[in-house]
Amino acid sequence: MGIDVLKKDTVIVCKVIGTTDKALSDGKVNLTEGIMIAKDAIGLISVARNWQNAKSEIKDLSNVEKIELLSYVAQEFDLRNDVAEKWVETALEVIVSLGAAFTAQQAA
Repeated sequence: MGIDVLKKDTVIVCKVIGTTDKALSDGKVNLTEGIMIAKDAIGLISVARNWQNAKSEIKDLSNVEKIELLSYVAQEFDLRNDVAEKWVETALEVIVSLGAAFTAQQAA
């Protein structure tokens, strides 16, 4: 099945998080930064609409695809705080693993 939807959705989510992180670099969000966050957040609508496709990709996720997806996220995702960035990447790894296990269990 592939992981195209998961990759596309990951880029959208990473962009929103990255824009928000950058905007908060001075501890506050000004109007221009808020507009940029909102502009990027509009993409989350397609993430929500594609949920079923993403769920299907997670269900069929092979170990190779899992590694590819997590490597892709590591390349796309960048925060000012490396510790927070690693925490989010690790959390995503857990979510992907649990999601694949859960959907596989439901299919059985």
